[in-house]
Amino acid sequence: MSGTAAYRAKKAVLDLLAAQPDMEGVQVSYGWPGRTARREVLYAGHADWNTELLTFAPAGGRNQRKEEGTAEFHIYVRKPGGDYEAAEARAVEIGAVLEEFLAGNPLSGVDGLKLGQVEGGSLISAPTDDEIEVVLSYRVGFLSTLD
Repeated sequence: MSGTAAYRAKKAVLDLLAAQPDMEGVQVSYGWPGRTARREVLYAGHADWNTELLTFAPAGGRNQRKEEGTAEFHIYVRKPGGDYEAAEARAVEIGAVLEEFLAGNPLSGVDGLKLGQVEGGSLISAPTDDEIEVVLSYRVGFLSTLD
């Protein structure tokens, strides 16, 4: 399989999480939904990767490559009022669904992927006129073998 598995990793995580019962009411989108964003959104962001040659191409064949990368997933929460802690707690609650899902289902069944795991993240919050906006971001590592 040529190309990159980054797209498959992002799409697999989003599709599988959208089906989780704890994600009911959370808008799941491949990218930032813009003006149609609801109060709670999970969306995919930036992906990057490195490849390493695993084999030399046999006569008429292709080189096999190992690909290691990360894909970002963002959880956006808007909470009316000025309660930072409540807004961040809700983002972390949604994030726990992502963390728990990957801990128990590391994407090894997705075509071309061998691993998907949380590698780190960040949390930021800011006030608007009448609500708190939070973005909780995760870096999810993936591993694949490409032909």
